[in-house]
Amino acid sequence: MLPLLTNDELVNRELNFFKATLASTFPPHEPPGIPCVSADEQATELKLLAETIHRGNFFFVVDYQTGKLSHTNGLSRWLGWDDTHFQLAHYFNIILPSHLPSLTIMAANALKITQLGNFPLRFVENKIVVQIPLRHRDGTYWLCKRTLSPWQFSSDRRIMALLNEYTLVKPYEGEPLSPHIIAANGIRSEALEELLRNQNFEMLLDAQTKPFTTAELRIARKLAYNPDVSVRDLSEAFKSSERTVETHLRHIRIKAKEHFMIPFATSLEAVRYIRGQALI
Repeated sequence: MLPLLTNDELVNRELNFFKATLASTFPPHEPPGIPCVSADEQATELKLLAETIHRGNFFFVVDYQTGKLSHTNGLSRWLGWDDTHFQLAHYFNIILPSHLPSLTIMAANALKITQLGNFPLRFVENKIVVQIPLRHRDGTYWLCKRTLSPWQFSSDRRIMALLNEYTLVKPYEGEPLSPHIIAANGIRSEALEELLRNQNFEMLLDAQTKPFTTAELRIARKLAYNPDVSVRDLSEAFKSSERTVETHLRHIRIKAKEHFMIPFATSLEAVRYIRGQALI
């Protein structure tokens, strides 16, 4: 059985945003260079991956040129969804709605980072790891560890396909994404993680892409990293009246509630969540 494809505004918005990201990476007038990973390498890796399914793992490959999923294995066993016909729209429909906007922003910026000259592209190495809640067929959400790594890339340093590996961890209890990047040597790269956070923040500054104004996001970031800061302190830091700061804080809470579909009680609660999603 496949998850129902809803007409939900959030899912459609984020799916279109992701597809636009892929289209900008592979414009029709700029075909990618020569693929660097052989079919034999991929076949060997698929065989090794299939041997881990019994341990709560599942996986699929996302083709960034077509937006199609392939090689899906273990999803039916652990989450109850049909492996054979599972595609990107189905995947977006089983992600916890409050996490979906953060994940699409992160996906877009992770793609940019992998194309930087100082990011070595290697087959199934240089991993980006996040915690992600996915919906089981029975309606419950399970926390999964998702690991992204290059499956195919071109000679001109464009990611053509990503391997998505998942490990079932436990029933979901409100955990944030908590992304981190593992370099080819197995060591966590804090520099690349900081770059990812900064790019996520810059994308949120784009009013056409996401809902917050520049002033709101700067206040949100200040509050997220300094939870004891007062309205007066914020007023002085941003050279605004206390009343203006209070308005921004109220808007942050309201917009975060609408955007992430979580009923935040305070603006501090909202910015802590946004920080946990590595967006500020």
